[in-house]
Formats: sequence, C-alpha cells, structure tokens
Amino acid sequence: MDKDTFWKIIDDARNSCIDPNDQTAMLNATIKGLLNYPSDEIAAWRRIQYFYHKIAYRRDLWAACTATRSHDTDDGFIDFRSWLISQGHEVYLRALHDPDSLADLDFPAGAADFESFDYVANRAYSLKAALESQDLKSILYDCCVWSAENAGRIYRGLEAHHMSEADKKEWLTNRYVQELAQKYSIYPVANGEPLDVETNLDIFSEINLRPDIDCWEQQDLPHIVPRLCAKYEVEQTYEQGDE
Repeated sequence: MDKDTFWKIIDDARNSCIDPNDQTAMLNATIKGLLNYPSDEIAAWRRIQYFYHKIAYRRDLWAACTATRSHDTDDGFIDFRSWLISQGHEVYLRALHDPDSLADLDFPAGAADFESFDYVANRAYSLKAALESQDLKSILYDCCVWSAENAGRIYRGLEAHHMSEADKKEWLTNRYVQELAQKYSIYPVANGEPLDVETNLDIFSEINLRPDIDCWEQQDLPHIVPRLCAKYEVEQTYEQGDE
C-alpha cells in the first residue's frame, strides 16, 4: 500500500457518491474499495491514514474547523481531520497550504465532522480477515448462530428505532461486523508496526509545510480564515454574542 493507492481508494469512493455530503454512502464505498485488498494492505492503509491525520494537527486548520462551526474542542478537531481526509487528495493538500480554501467546498455549517471515517479501515479489515480465515458459508453460519444467541438484544435494538427494512438490514449487519471486530481486530496489526520509511518520505515529498500560526482566539478567526468566516457568518455570530 502506497500513498497513491491510499488516495485512489478515497477519491474513487467520493466519485461514486451522488451526494458528496452523504457520509453513509462514502463509508460504504470506501469499505467496498478496501475489500479489494488483502487484510495486511488494509492495515497498511490505516497506518497511512493515521499519518495524514497527524500531519493535519495544525493550529491554522483548527481555526478553519472552528470557522465552519463544526468544532472547537480537541475531540472535535479529531473528527474534523477525519472529514478532511475523506474529502480526497486534492482538497487535503490544498487545505494544508491554505485552510481558507475549504470555503470552495459545498457543505453545511457544522458538517465538517466525520468521526466514523476514522474507523472505516477497522470495518473493512474485520470483514476481510474473516473472509481470509473462513469461507463465506462458515461466516453466514456464524452470523446465524450469533443472531439466534442474541435474538433478544437484537429485537430490542430494532424496536428502539423506527427503521425501514433496508435500514434494519444495515443495522443488523453493522452489529455483526462489530462482533467480527472483536475477533479480527485491526489494532494489533496496524498499531504494531510503524509506517515504513519509504512511504513516509513519499508522503512528505509532495507536502511542503509552511510554519504553523501562533495560538489564536475566537476573535482572530476572520483574520486567519476570512473566506470561511464570511461564508458561515462567523464574525456576525461573535458580534451578536458580545451584545
């Protein structure tokens, strides 16, 4: 797994989504793309994702996150960076050099938040590792056994939500994948090995990071990311809050 393949999986998934803000479709498309690779390559994809996540830990991007009215907390900034990576190669690189360039994207205020994308490789890995360890017949049998053993819990979960038949199937599938994740966890594999030096150097070969900004206050945002603040009316919000 190299950086080009990493971004191709994301960009192909984005291009397959009718609505660029449909996160469920993006998750499913990314998982589908990852399942074309063996489990060890999926784990390598996760290591690259985490590396890009760390690179984006910058105060200027945190200012951009806040200006979109998505988050201003540390946990929220984690979800913002997952969202940023999910936007694809071009958007990610441009935002590293100019966080205000995110104003060119079309997304609602507060929507720069994609926590579940941080776990997309986990789901794909669990499924792929299960398929590599068992045949499909065995997996389906195990799923039936699991459903029977947890029928009460499953029934209560389904009854607690008003869902269509399709949503019920997706809910049930998600619960079973969570069970698989207990058996086939990506963490010992993905976290047990560092990103290889060659991939590390390849990533930085196209990233010429400029110095980060100093610590900032809320009132500084219109000076740091003026276009984002104008788009999401951030300056007006603070002015009204001061009255």
